[in-house]
Amino acid sequence: MTTSPEELPERRQFDFWLGEWDAHWEGGRGSSSITAELGGTVIMERFDGRPGTPLQGISVSVYDGAEGIWRQAWVDSTGGYLDFTGGPIEGGMELRRAAPVDAPPYRMRFVDIHPDSFTWHWESWNETESRWDEQWRIDYTQRA
Repeated sequence: MTTSPEELPERRQFDFWLGEWDAHWEGGRGSSSITAELGGTVIMERFDGRPGTPLQGISVSVYDGAEGIWRQAWVDSTGGYLDFTGGPIEGGMELRRAAPVDAPPYRMRFVDIHPDSFTWHWESWNETESRWDEQWRIDYTQRA
């Protein structure tokens, strides 16, 4: 007997992200709405960077039980498309994007997770110094 996707306990690993969030970063603010869709098997993000930035985007995340990883696709108002894979790390969640030929690898990390807040980091790999460099940090606070 196989386990249906909605019965996988790993599917609950992104539950901390569900909700309505205010997003704050250096020099700006925006909002994010995160919902569970399709019987809870898909996590849908709707990000609105206004008024801090004109960037708007949507991501869809799903747990791939066959591979044992999370997969996310991101599309945005600039016509951008990015895809990520990953999963839980100590103290949070991490999704990475493989490096295309002309760019470094990227990762996003969800850390400092509390019932009403978390921090999101967008980082690129610095090959010269063998380290991850932060490109954007967003502090999320759940709306009351």
